[in-house]
Amino acid sequence: NVSDGNLVKSLSGQSGGILSLAFSPDGRTLASGGKDATIKLWKLSDASQSADLSGHSAAISQLTFSPDGSLLASCSYDGTLRLWRLSDGQQRILFQAPSNPNSPQSQPYQLNSLAFSPDGKLIAASASDLVVRVWQLANSSQPLSLRGHSDRPTSLSFEPNGKSLASGGLDGQILLW
Repeated sequence: NVSDGNLVKSLSGQSGGILSLAFSPDGRTLASGGKDATIKLWKLSDASQSADLSGHSAAISQLTFSPDGSLLASCSYDGTLRLWRLSDGQQRILFQAPSNPNSPQSQPYQLNSLAFSPDGKLIAASASDLVVRVWQLANSSQPLSLRGHSDRPTSLSFEPNGKSLASGGLDGQILLW
């Protein structure tokens, strides 16, 4: 409880470290993603695990719920951006990052951060190839590629009206798109 500093609940069951947490918009569900490449959904009413989502092959770097709470987006060091339909746990891979020719066995570039636009029509992801990509979810067409960082972009945020996207990176730059 942030008003008095008392611990309300403790949730356990994710093996390895936890790298990302996200609350659903209605506040009833917490998603956790970790080094074990799994996503756990927790019902906060009774602190129970309600689902275990698997499909990634490497650590989950970020999770975010769509504004209406119907989708969970996950990105991973395996180079995939996945969308999970929460009504039935079905997933689809929205994006597979290109292979990094400088990595062992040409592993894909890692995905670092995600953001949904406030209206839920767009999703943005940043990758270790220095590109921020933005998709229109209605047609899942080729993403718009935003280039300008000289080091890994690690943080994304849409403006509340959805007209601009900010990306921050290890290069010390905040770029407004």
